[in-house]
Amino acid sequence: FELLPKFEKDGVKYRAMEYVADFKVTYPDGKVKIIDVKGFFTETFKIKHKIFEYKYPELSLLIVKV
Repeated sequence: FELLPKFEKDGVKYRAMEYVADFKVTYPDGKVKIIDVKGFFTETFKIKHKIFEYKYPELSLLIVKV
């Protein structure tokens, strides 16, 4: 999932920010659930999670902590 597209500012190129979940489940009724399995929450994941929730409000993200 693209969280932030690549861009350029003042001659500096910035890469796109992406989030890759472990599973994507699509149910027969069309509902989509994103599943991510985590051993612990990194600071990077916390930021990406917040951006994901903002950018993709129509998707349900289930985080399984093991």
